[in-house]
Amino acid sequence: MLLWKWSPRLASIFVLVSLAVTAFWHLPFFLTNQPYDPFHLWDRARGGMGAPLMLAGAVATAVAGAFAFLRSAPTRSSLHGGFVLCFLVPLVFLSGGELIAVGGDLARWEGANYLLPVLGAALAWLCTEWQPISLGPPVRA
Repeated sequence: MLLWKWSPRLASIFVLVSLAVTAFWHLPFFLTNQPYDPFHLWDRARGGMGAPLMLAGAVATAVAGAFAFLRSAPTRSSLHGGFVLCFLVPLVFLSGGELIAVGGDLARWEGANYLLPVLGAALAWLCTEWQPISLGPPVRA
């Protein structure tokens, strides 16, 4: 979605290759393991978050995606920022749902781990955007 403004052709290729790699990676495990572990997150979400928080998370994710798409430009900074936003919003809801499920007990809160991938993406974005602050003309040796 965010690559579309950069190049519709590139975005289409990226989606097709991503879906193929995902299917290639997951299909053998799905066919040989029942229940398939990644689907356990749906059960955990329903049990811990409940339908209202899941719906709020879905709406917030859709709004963040629309905002990122409408505000995106074909620049690296825009692409990185939109990616971080679209990655962060659903994981905040999942993480918050896990915190609710453990009654606010931080020692048992496994959902904090869901925020770690976003931290890496945000740091990568900041590192590519960081500009040293100039306090004056460069000093010559």
